[in-house]
Amino acid sequence: MATLSITLVFGMLGLAVDLGWAYYRQQTAQAAADAAALAAVRAALTSAPSGQVCGQNGVWCGAITNCPASAPGSPSTSFDNACILASSNGFTTSGIDTVSVQANTTNPVPTVPGPTVSYWATVRISEKLPALFGAVEGRGGFSPGAIATAGTFPTESPCLLSLQPGPAPGITSAGSQITTHNCDVYVDSNSATSAITMAGGGINTGTGATRVVGGITSAGTTFTPAAITGQPVLADPYANMQPPAVGACTDGSGVSFAGTTVTLNPGVYCHVISGAGGSLTFNPGLYVLEAGLSVAGTTVSGAGVTLYIQGGGISMAGPTVTLSPPASGAWMGVSIFQDRGDSSPVSLAGATNTINGLIYTPKATLSVAGGSGAQTTLVCNGYVAAGNFSISGGNAQTNYSPTSAAILLQ
Repeated sequence: MATLSITLVFGMLGLAVDLGWAYYRQQTAQAAADAAALAAVRAALTSAPSGQVCGQNGVWCGAITNCPASAPGSPSTSFDNACILASSNGFTTSGIDTVSVQANTTNPVPTVPGPTVSYWATVRISEKLPALFGAVEGRGGFSPGAIATAGTFPTESPCLLSLQPGPAPGITSAGSQITTHNCDVYVDSNSATSAITMAGGGINTGTGATRVVGGITSAGTTFTPAAITGQPVLADPYANMQPPAVGACTDGSGVSFAGTTVTLNPGVYCHVISGAGGSLTFNPGLYVLEAGLSVAGTTVSGAGVTLYIQGGGISMAGPTVTLSPPASGAWMGVSIFQDRGDSSPVSLAGATNTINGLIYTPKATLSVAGGSGAQTTLVCNGYVAAGNFSISGGNAQTNYSPTSAAILLQ
């Protein structure tokens, strides 16, 4: 009886030790799987910030595939990043361990069917532990396992937003094509029939959507994918952006030119800047336009430039307009900021207008014109938020990509 009792006690102790070790290894494997899954999607997000496409820019997609016994020395794909992180946490496909990766851009995610993501990666780790004390009893070991899934989510969806919530049309167009880079066109107008008014042309948002609070009037217009009406009003994402402090005038008696080359420096321009023909270059910095800007037939350019329109609006009629915002500082990423008290139109009427930062005209109509046929009249590489948006002649394209984040799903 004593011998039986001692055997039972040692058996219980052995089971407790084996269970404790298995639990510890499972927790260790889970931490490694979490880190590896996040490493895969972060790598894909870093190498392809504008959108993940399988087989491009190191974005790996595939069915369940085992990591190699020796992790790659340097990563070239998101798969490699996952295997390297698992290895650095002590797990490779060798001996008693198996590490596998599965990834794709499809939805729903197999392991977490709820959310919609741009790219996901699942890492599985299994381990066949030998029995320690349990081996004395002839009992086998445990096989703890871990699974983790991470995905990339856009944190901002729209890239073209019409902010005016009243009955006036939010977007009007005649024969033009509006194209976004896989992000939404959003219209806050509550007009029951004409929040968007288009004749011909269309809106293509890729994997994004055209979302409208009110209704749509269109004739021969193609929405790809189909527009969605009855949406809630979207709040102004830049409502908290404060205007700059305005100092004394720095433009003397004003700037006016005809057929000449003019270069301006940052400052406060209290008179309208007017010109015809020639070229106008803005040196880097902030320009406060108290009375607006009006040029026709003028080539306009500026790098590291923010135009703050305090009054008077803007009319720039090319042939080309090219503006890039500051890359750092208080106005990083902002190309055009119109005061919320100014409803004067902002018109870009050049044959080709390229704006590489935010266009923010919350109370005014942003009007694009000047092109013809299949010509792209406006190329914007930043967010567009306007009171209303109107385009006629040529097409508009925004290459802005919503900011994305890598998030652990499971």
